[in-house]
Amino acid sequence: MQNNFRRELFINFGVIVAVILIFGAVFYWFTGELSSQANQIAADRTLISKRTSAIAVLADLKDNSAQANTYKQAIDKVLVSQDQLLTFPNWLDSLARARQVTLSFSFQGNQTAPQGDSPGYIQFSINASGDLSNIISFIKDVEFQSPQFLVSLDGFSLSGAGSNYSVSLGGRVFFK
Repeated sequence: MQNNFRRELFINFGVIVAVILIFGAVFYWFTGELSSQANQIAADRTLISKRTSAIAVLADLKDNSAQANTYKQAIDKVLVSQDQLLTFPNWLDSLARARQVTLSFSFQGNQTAPQGDSPGYIQFSINASGDLSNIISFIKDVEFQSPQFLVSLDGFSLSGAGSNYSVSLGGRVFFK
């Protein structure tokens, strides 16, 4: 009977240990699987967040495309083609006559061709003489009132006295 008791004790103890080992193995596998699933969920949430922000940016770009198109059309009106730059000296001459300024104009150096979204330009120089107020009005008109040319004045030098002044201007006119 004592043999039987020991035997049953070892069998029961073995069954308990086997159940604990099986439970431990299942628990270890389950926590590993749970951790893997949690990492996958975190990665999916990050991906969803990135895609949501990309969709928001795309929607914003789509909303602003009409406004950008309006600006592009306005810039295209101001930027002339390279061939139309031939009328730039004539425009300056008519402006100088209207402002009662004597004008000497020339393009300077080589042109810079347009690249991508950047317009091309060619440098020019202007020598003008006349009454100071007329010269100032002429310069303002060249830089700010041009109906068809985009002009940037880079520098100038003014000399003279009394009612006769002369100015030397350097600048760029842009084209597409």
